Amino acid sequence: MGMYIRSNQASLNVLRNLTSVGFDLNKSLERLASGYKINRASDGAASLAISEGLRSQIRGSQAAQTNIQQGISMLQTADGASQGIYESLQRIRELAVAAGNSGADFSALSAEFTQRVTEINQIANGTEYNDQVLLNGSLGATINLQVGPNAGDTINIASAFGNAQASTLGIALTAIGSIGDSATLIGQVDTAMGNLNSITAVIGSKTNQLESQSSNLSIAIENYSAAESSIRNTDIATETANMTRLQILQQSGVLALSQANMQSSLLLQLLNR
Repeated sequence: MGMYIRSNQASLNVLRNLTSVGFDLNKSLERLASGYKINRASDGAASLAISEGLRSQIRGSQAAQTNIQQGISMLQTADGASQGIYESLQRIRELAVAAGNSGADFSALSAEFTQRVTEINQIANGTEYNDQVLLNGSLGATINLQVGPNAGDTINIASAFGNAQASTLGIALTAIGSIGDSATLIGQVDTAMGNLNSITAVIGSKTNQLESQSSNLSIAIENYSAAESSIRNTDIATETANMTRLQILQQSGVLALSQANMQSSLLLQLLNR
């Protein structure tokens, strides 16, 4: 092998490898410090794109879960109000049965009956969620909730909010004045309860649907997070081993560079003889 003063090929070769090892070592330290093995597009453009897509799904799903909880709260508000209407209807039926007695105090029965009808209407017209009246039929045919991260992931819950005013449910009688009104009112109350049952059945169905969707989103978020983590996050154990390997290479490279540079000293010794 030739020995030259104007160039030191061995030194240049070692320096090139040492620079490459130093670059890789800096990247390894960055990955350990940041916790991410992909910190910029140059670390893996395709993997970064996949990771960002998964992050969009995660954040969209989390936002959708908030929407679902709001929808469930809206349905629960209507459900609670419906229970109050049930109580009033049950009491009206008791009054109707009491009115079937010849000795009944129709005046007192009629007064309480009117009061209960007023309570039903007050509940129907006063049950609100976010300034929307839920049980008087004023809502439109569409109340969409965005329940997923993508376009079209919607559920319409408008059908859960029917008209629960007394007359709409079927209470047409305005007063109790005779035994004949007793049978009429019993029939009307039974009809009203059936109509209210139809409303609450849809409330329950929509609530179950939203709760099921929320559970599905939780599973999806967990899976998306696991996938995103495997793509983007640093495997600390693996990267620590890689850093140790690079540190050893760097140390051996520095030693090799020192040995390569000694060739120039050997040449000077030959020239001095």
